[in-house]
Amino acid sequence: MTHTVKLKRRYPPDGNRSHWVWVLRYWSADACKEIGEVIGWYAAARDAWRPRWCKGPRLTESQAKETQVRRRNDLRERRVGQPEPTHEERGIDSASVSLDQWIEVYVKETRGTVRETTLREIHDALLSLDRAASPATATAVNHRTVKQFIQARGRDGIQRSTIWKQISALRRVWYDAHIDPNPWAQPKLRRQLKSAPKDWHWYSTEQFGRLMAKCDEWRTREEDAKRSGWKWVAFKGMVAVAYTGGLRLGEISNLTWADVDADAAEILIAPKTRSASTLPWEPKDHELRVVPLAAVVGGILERLRETVEDGNPYVFVSANRHALIMNLASAANWREGKRLINNVRRDFRVLCEAAKVPICAFHSLRKSCCTNLLEGGVAPHAVQKIIGHASLETTIKYYSKVRRDQIAVAREVADRYTADRGSCAPAKAKTA
Repeated sequence: MTHTVKLKRRYPPDGNRSHWVWVLRYWSADACKEIGEVIGWYAAARDAWRPRWCKGPRLTESQAKETQVRRRNDLRERRVGQPEPTHEERGIDSASVSLDQWIEVYVKETRGTVRETTLREIHDALLSLDRAASPATATAVNHRTVKQFIQARGRDGIQRSTIWKQISALRRVWYDAHIDPNPWAQPKLRRQLKSAPKDWHWYSTEQFGRLMAKCDEWRTREEDAKRSGWKWVAFKGMVAVAYTGGLRLGEISNLTWADVDADAAEILIAPKTRSASTLPWEPKDHELRVVPLAAVVGGILERLRETVEDGNPYVFVSANRHALIMNLASAANWREGKRLINNVRRDFRVLCEAAKVPICAFHSLRKSCCTNLLEGGVAPHAVQKIIGHASLETTIKYYSKVRRDQIAVAREVADRYTADRGSCAPAKAKTA
């Protein structure tokens, strides 16, 4: 059998052929699988380019050919190219290897099957378990370890909702590893960590108007100073879309002009694919949904459309920011899950403070939209579809809020139907 090892160059997707990655191509010993091994990368000394996913060193052509010769000798002596051993052959067993090695193998084998953001959350939960309880192996985790993990995370100041989220991730990991019984699936854990939903502020139409007026004021200030006021026009549109359409921040950031239908007064929330001008993205509910386009939002979008530059399909991402993102993505330096628009929460906090409205999370605009739709007479199941909730219970329980004016109406009704009843006047004294 001939042991042929070919040296190939893999160029980056940006089309720049001045730098590349060295790849060795050869067949396994049983001739059943072709192996592609990345051994390093090349770029000129003055070029700072380096593929983020490549852990190999910078290699010149002569160094790469030396590695090719060594790999050919290793293949002839059967030191490489063997079929990959199974978990049992490698000794990767939940009861036999240490927890840190088991975590490394699990993350490596799970990568590509779930979102990168989900994998990071799982990895963080596993590392938190290792720091909090330090179990010897995965099978050594029991109900006492779970209790120790909860107590340690609580001492670190972690919210109970975050602890429950990490427990859910760990329960999923133990199910994937077929460890029975699963210590993270205790029915009492949910009751122990259950907490009342956090109170949130409902933004009234008057407060929403103050936010819009402050954006206009700051835009005028920038234009008077001979600077572009595009940022505050875009931010005004983001606030208006969240308040009238109930869009999430990620959905607003990934909104493109192709998703806006001005004639039908609709906004389409749809997944995006990787292209020359867009990054891959998928909504949280993984479904297409249609959101109404309010008149106030339509006016703002018309103004933004006048400043659109060629090649930028995003509505609220500036041209300079879009060019930076695409360059990073072409060099494989863009991290999946990173926001397309920076400092939105900080800018919203500053805006609320300047407009003299309660300072809350940007997500409160979405919740306010849900409350407004329900109180405006929209059917709950229709609100659920517009907002994008998987469960109607979530829409009613966590997103609808009884406003203060409704409390006053309820008080008036209670006074009206209890008038002249249940009076606390003192009883008349009996006469002898």
